[in-house]
Amino acid sequence: CGQDWAPHRSQPGGFDYYQCRLPTSEGMAEGSPKAPASRDGKLWKLQREAMPGWTASERQPERLKLLFRALLSLAEEFNLGISIEEPRGDGDSSFLSAISQETRGGRQSAWEALLACIKARRCLQNCYVLKYHWAPEQWRRSRLRNWVPELEGIVGALESALGVTLLETQAVRAGFTSAEAAGATGTSPKPLPKKPRDVLRLFDLRQLLPQVIAISETLSTLRQLSRAVVLQTERILDAGKSGFPEVGVVEEIWNKTLGDLPRRARSERCAVM
Repeated sequence: CGQDWAPHRSQPGGFDYYQCRLPTSEGMAEGSPKAPASRDGKLWKLQREAMPGWTASERQPERLKLLFRALLSLAEEFNLGISIEEPRGDGDSSFLSAISQETRGGRQSAWEALLACIKARRCLQNCYVLKYHWAPEQWRRSRLRNWVPELEGIVGALESALGVTLLETQAVRAGFTSAEAAGATGTSPKPLPKKPRDVLRLFDLRQLLPQVIAISETLSTLRQLSRAVVLQTERILDAGKSGFPEVGVVEEIWNKTLGDLPRRARSERCAVM
């Protein structure tokens, strides 16, 4: 019926998850003219505004990490500086030690970027839960209205740069669909091999190798993009701790009069990335 659970705990006939028996005077009882409209409005809001954003940010962290380990194992085979294993040579000041330090730094940067993507996607899902529960005016006056699409843009760019999108596509082509896709078709998902090198044998290396080379040659850019994702995610989380303060009057006027300029600038920056 669209109302909170609390009023239904004292409804006639006792609490029922599937049937509203609240008095007609409250305007939301089963059969009242307002109930269908409220139910339809909630359903429309869920299907059109909240669920697409939630689904788009759905990720399986363990699956992503396994796929990424497979990608790093390919980089290790070609000595591209982002190996999957811990480097040797502690305390050695030789040339090999310098290579190990560079490898360790590249591996750390790559993993930090992936973990930043996972955290950002979870944050975006929580934002769409808020969008469903908040009134439209509350969302419009919230800074999340701008912050959420900004985060979606930069985390999508980072995932593409890391090869996450390509890895997922390769896994699906090999017959290993995600749990969400398998659930939509009513089938059980086929688990990936547990060893990264076994996963790598399933993929087309002609597409993965250029991606790994690009990652190894653009680590500094990936670090900057990863930092941008982390900062934007922390920005949203910090605002949540203070109750998501609404946009001020001056800021709202600015957004209405010059709102296209920042969006255009953001699009240009994303294109450059």
